Amino acid sequence: MGAGIGAIFRAPLAAALFAAEILYRDADLETEVIVPAAVASIVGYSVFSFWLPPQIRFVPLFGNRLHHQLDSLFELIPMTLLALGLVVVSVAYIKFFYAIHHLSKRSPMPPFMRPVIGAVVAGLLGLGLYLRMG
Repeated sequence: MGAGIGAIFRAPLAAALFAAEILYRDADLETEVIVPAAVASIVGYSVFSFWLPPQIRFVPLFGNRLHHQLDSLFELIPMTLLALGLVVVSVAYIKFFYAIHHLSKRSPMPPFMRPVIGAVVAGLLGLGLYLRMG
C-alpha cells in the first residue's frame, strides 16, 4: 500500500506513515510497519518516476513553481485565522459525519441500502453543485 500511494502521489514519506496508520480505527500506529513501508514507498516512487518523461522526474506532484517566501511576520495572522477556521470546519464535519452515521444505524432499512442511499445523495449533491456552479 505504501508503494502505491508513494508512487501515485509522489510522497514516499507520507505514504509510509499512511500505510502504518490506516489499518487501525483508533489513533494507533504500528511502528513495525514504518521501516518496510518506507522502503517500499521509496522504491515504488523511484520506479514510477523513472517511467516518467525526464523533465518531470522527481518533481513534486503540483510542479516546481510553488515558491512562497515569508516577507513579514504579519503574514502569519491571516494564516492563523485560516487555520482556526479550518479547525472549526473540521470539527463540524466530524460531528455531521457521526450524526449521519448514527442516524443510518438507527434506521429500519436493510444494511445493503445504506451505501446506495449515500451514493445517491452524494451524486445528487455533486450534480447540484455542478449545475449551480456551471
